[in-house]
Amino acid sequence: VEEFESADEVRIIWSPHGGCLLAKPDSSTTFQDRDPLLSEVISILVPYNSTYACAVEKIAERYRIPSPSRVRLLEIRNAGIAREILPTEHVRRNVGFDDDHEIRAEPIPDDQTPEALGDEHQLIPVSHVSKEKQWLRGSLGHLYFGTPFLFRVRVAGEKVSTLRERLRQKMNVSEEEFKTWRFATLYRTKVEYVEDDDQLWTPVKQSLVGNDYASIGLEHKSNAQAKRSAVVHSKPLMIRTDAK
Repeated sequence: VEEFESADEVRIIWSPHGGCLLAKPDSSTTFQDRDPLLSEVISILVPYNSTYACAVEKIAERYRIPSPSRVRLLEIRNAGIAREILPTEHVRRNVGFDDDHEIRAEPIPDDQTPEALGDEHQLIPVSHVSKEKQWLRGSLGHLYFGTPFLFRVRVAGEKVSTLRERLRQKMNVSEEEFKTWRFATLYRTKVEYVEDDDQLWTPVKQSLVGNDYASIGLEHKSNAQAKRSAVVHSKPLMIRTDAK
């Protein structure tokens, strides 16, 4: 009891797959029918007025991650990655998760470390876009669903066909199913579809502040109820690239 009275509780979803599914697809299983594997809700107690670094250290120890610097925390809102939570930020009390908001912890893959990214690569959020739409503030808005993830792209750009194939492989989606998915660039207030697979896609800067890049959207069918509204970032999306 004393431990709870002198500590803050941080509720986090641990996602060892980084938002992608590990199951190999087969002829009877489509992407939207598979559940994320190994994800679990964890509750971490940290001293009052702690920073998130304390929570990250506990996560690294619990899941035997070699270093806390190889764990990141992401704030997920409305099925989109809103921002990365920096270890230096103080823990916000009574902030957990619900249907539209969560804090996710995940290991940083080898190819997404600051050293591996260098100046030639950038991490871009990828979100799942529903084919359904919803009236939002007098106009039809897109709905998002599922689990978003971070994806490494070349700053100089890549052909859409190359990006599509890399995304397909990362998510283990069959070629037949992935042919029906539409590729899009997601801005704060609009979705811009890219139909030309030969087009060169480059990360699009939305702001002069920080690493505020437009994200990638993949529109496809979902059996889940599309109830979440479009992602609107109140702050520039900051993906940390200077961690040591």
